[in-house]
Amino acid sequence: MTMTKEGFHCADDGRGFASRNDVLRYFGRFGTPHQEGDATYGRFRLGRGQIMAHAKTRWASNDWQMTVDTRSMGYNYELDDLEHGAPGCSIEGTWYEPLNDLELMSAVQEIRDLVRYTRISVE
Repeated sequence: MTMTKEGFHCADDGRGFASRNDVLRYFGRFGTPHQEGDATYGRFRLGRGQIMAHAKTRWASNDWQMTVDTRSMGYNYELDDLEHGAPGCSIEGTWYEPLNDLELMSAVQEIRDLVRYTRISVE
């Protein structure tokens, strides 16, 4: 994960969305019940609703790309097919309001604390 005053990038090498139908079924739907074992660390998944409230985001997963800008699109999103997909999930975001130095340092430190005992790099 990389975070700057302007935005962030986060990627994993997991399974991502298995099909276009999975994107349609799960990406735009909030409140999907959690199942035992669906989160490797902790009790929850990525928290896309929280991310979308603070940044314009572009999600790429396998063969699909989802673009979300709640300030201009509301709860809608654009779904596009990628010519050259990649496994897992990659999220790029641009903060609606850039972070100041203190906010950036605080956010990076909080994430480092949360993932301290995992193999995740936070920059």
